[in-house]
Amino acid sequence: MSCLDQKNFVGLRDNCGDDLIATTTGYYIDELPGVNLEVVAQGQDGVSATAQAEIQKHINLAKNIVADRVRSHLKSRYTLDSVMEQKTTGVYETQTAQASQAFNVGQNFRVRGNPNAKLYVQDVNLTVNATGTIALKAWDLYSGEELQSQDIVIATAGIPVYASLDWMFEPKSTDLDIFIGYDATSVASYVTRLNPGWCSTCKGGAYNTKYAQVYARKNATGANPNRNTITSASGSAGLSLRWGVQCSADPLLCSMGALLAPAIWYRVGWSLNNMMRYSKRLAPEVLTFKGDHEELAAYYDDQFTASMGELLTNVNIPKNDCFKCQSATQIAVKV
Repeated sequence: MSCLDQKNFVGLRDNCGDDLIATTTGYYIDELPGVNLEVVAQGQDGVSATAQAEIQKHINLAKNIVADRVRSHLKSRYTLDSVMEQKTTGVYETQTAQASQAFNVGQNFRVRGNPNAKLYVQDVNLTVNATGTIALKAWDLYSGEELQSQDIVIATAGIPVYASLDWMFEPKSTDLDIFIGYDATSVASYVTRLNPGWCSTCKGGAYNTKYAQVYARKNATGANPNRNTITSASGSAGLSLRWGVQCSADPLLCSMGALLAPAIWYRVGWSLNNMMRYSKRLAPEVLTFKGDHEELAAYYDDQFTASMGELLTNVNIPKNDCFKCQSATQIAVKV
């Protein structure tokens, strides 16, 4: 989940001035001339349950459009959405059995110092000396929050079971600290090292890469793990993960609320007035004011274009490995 999914850059209030969609930027859809709940209720297509739901739909679409245009602007000069590294951690030893443990056991991933680096976990291979369904989970160790869960069905003991995950984790500040594991209370497994090598930094329970640190960890069952309760382990108990570190512009976008809000605001004004302009409903607001909605749509489109220009001019690019400037010559060669 992107941080953008959790942000409301523009809000909505009812006729009493109470927030229906809260925002901290000060931009409210109901302050746009020609736009309010009553107007939208008469022109909406009936797919959305309420006028508020219809407006929220337009807000989400406008937010995605503005974000995509900023990303496209940045990609013209910077290496975004690139895979910084990709690894597999967890090599089990078939001849070395391991008894069940009263712990959640697994791997702890730390990505530090780059707020634009996100961790993605592509897939899992799990090998245990048991059968049944095992819930593989991911927790944020800063908050103790459970972020992901997927059931892994083990049909035959001792046989690796593959499952696609496609889990993505973005930092809430500058660091990521994620634990991925399963409850091994009644599950025997096999000794599993993070890496098959014998170098001093990757033998046994720790593995350092260029952009991440991976540790074999365990946490007593009964509560979500966090940074204060998790402890070291000698291996990851049959758990093998294919993962990578990838750059993302979304954390930058999430920090730009004051710049994004005007463009989103005007885009919503344009789309809602266009909806009213082309609505087939036989409502007074639709039939009487089509000309007004056409003029307002044109006005908001002009304001949106101007706001986007100002936004793209004032983007402050951070300095880290995710924003490496490329010359036009390098970009042309890559294309």
